Amino acid sequence: MHKKWYGLVILLVLVAALLVLMPYEINLIRRNEVNDIEEEIVEPEEITEMDEINEREEVVDPEQIDLEDLVIEDDELLAAVEDVVDEVGVEPPAERATLNLTWQEETSVAPDQARLILAVETEDEEIEPAYQENNEIVEEVKQALEEYDDLEIETLAFNIYPDRYVDREATRYRVVNRLQLVLSDLDLLAEVIDSAVTAGVNRINSVDFMLSDSREVQAETTARAIEGLKNKASELTTEFDREEYRFVEIDLQESLQRDRPYLYRDVMMSESAATGTLPSIEPGDITISTTLRAKIEF
Repeated sequence: MHKKWYGLVILLVLVAALLVLMPYEINLIRRNEVNDIEEEIVEPEEITEMDEINEREEVVDPEQIDLEDLVIEDDELLAAVEDVVDEVGVEPPAERATLNLTWQEETSVAPDQARLILAVETEDEEIEPAYQENNEIVEEVKQALEEYDDLEIETLAFNIYPDRYVDREATRYRVVNRLQLVLSDLDLLAEVIDSAVTAGVNRINSVDFMLSDSREVQAETTARAIEGLKNKASELTTEFDREEYRFVEIDLQESLQRDRPYLYRDVMMSESAATGTLPSIEPGDITISTTLRAKIEF
């Protein structure tokens, strides 16, 4: 009896549970069906936008373009622009042209300094005698030149080396002491050379004429070159009916060129010293130049 009641109670509980869960399942199924239907539906606005896109694509289809109509429209646009330009009074910009220019200025000035490269050379079969003799002669040269206040003396090089050019079987040693003299009074140049040779100098390598300070002259020359280049650019652009121009490239070169008499004496005694006459050396002018190369656009 109790077992029957127990089974009946269980059956009633199961039926109640089914009655409670069934509405939820039905609602879930309905929701899924509604979602599937919404995915298939296309909104009217979307259909309209797609139709407009298709219509636009048909308008820009290359096969339907009339080239003659395009040309006519372009001419009309050009005419309209020209009318506006005429009313405002502004001309369209002209094409830019380029031109290469070169201008050079030179200034000739007299030098105010002289630079001499002198040398005392001695040789012997032994190093020691050649070395001692060279030192003695150089000291005599320096003492002879001490009386000139406008003269600066310095040693450029001192060398000792074997000399086999005369006799390859015998070795002789040569000693060379090279001196640089800078003289500020050019009127004393010939006298200084004669004194040095008389004292024992047996080689004169070179004589250079210089300016103690060339910066001011160079600056004046460059200023004239710049002014000349600008005037030339203005004149040429005017010839081409252009009022304005601008420099797009400029190259500047400054130089100093001096006349350089080259004296080379390889003697043990000066002829001028023997005869009592002075060497004749005339300084030439120094040329200072500025060259400008430029490209202008106008």
